[in-house]
Amino acid sequence: CDLIVVTPTFFATFLSPSKDHWKLFLALFFFACLTYVLNRVRILRWQTQVFFSTTMLNKCESYLWAMPLGVLAAAFGSNFGFRTSSHFAFGLFSFFGHVGMHCA
Repeated sequence: CDLIVVTPTFFATFLSPSKDHWKLFLALFFFACLTYVLNRVRILRWQTQVFFSTTMLNKCESYLWAMPLGVLAAAFGSNFGFRTSSHFAFGLFSFFGHVGMHCA
């Protein structure tokens, strides 16, 4: 849940760039390292015998990651095109295409 909440907040800063982005990148790097260590201990050592019999967890995770990764896809897609309207169209298409693939 922490990764799903923090990542879109971090990527939202791309909409308003500033000279302090290096602090945010550094904070996210340390957060990712801490989360990795915690998950290695908690999931791989404590919950190794847990069995999930359905795909419900995978579907829920896919829905939760659709929005932040869709914003990232829109940021990438908006780099294509020659005019402002085509930048917007490519970004919109990338966003909805990515979210649609997650929810399919």
